Amino acid sequence: GYVALFLLAYIFQFLYGLPKDINITLLITLSVIVAYVLGVLFHEFSNILESKLFTRHSEKILLGDSSLLSTEEKSKAILDAKNNFGLVFDQIDSKYSSYIYSIFRSSLKKNSTNPEYIESEIFNVHYGMCRNLFGIFLAFALCVFILGLTHWFSLKLLLVDSILSLIAWIIHRRAERFSKYHVVGVFRAYLQK
Repeated sequence: GYVALFLLAYIFQFLYGLPKDINITLLITLSVIVAYVLGVLFHEFSNILESKLFTRHSEKILLGDSSLLSTEEKSKAILDAKNNFGLVFDQIDSKYSSYIYSIFRSSLKKNSTNPEYIESEIFNVHYGMCRNLFGIFLAFALCVFILGLTHWFSLKLLLVDSILSLIAWIIHRRAERFSKYHVVGVFRAYLQK
């Protein structure tokens, strides 16, 4: 939320300049409230963005084109899903892959002292943070790009936009990596039970 608030303040300052009289107590109080609300909004935005633009690792981990697990691990996971949870399917697709991941993760929550599971949950926390930051930097990169175009190709804004876009791209790559480590960790922790 504070990252979004800082970027919002930058855009506001560019458009309107700095306010002359600022009540510091009011500013701090409002910044906490606004940062929280922005954090919640960007969390939802990043969820929507992910579901519309990307295939989640949980959806592709058991598919033939996935290199996240070995062939033996995939076969054991599919067999466990059929035998232990009564799932019936002829061919694995992204829906079943994601569903098996969810079942395995829920099953592991009962045994939360498993070190592999705890490590995978740490990757999940990092993934969520990176996904949210990606949404924030992408949204502000688009806003700054539009501002740069409407202000006669302001070089300062286009430079800021390039930096925001680069940060968004780097953070998205990190989110992808953390998501992969999380999903692989859940499957491996379950299969080691």
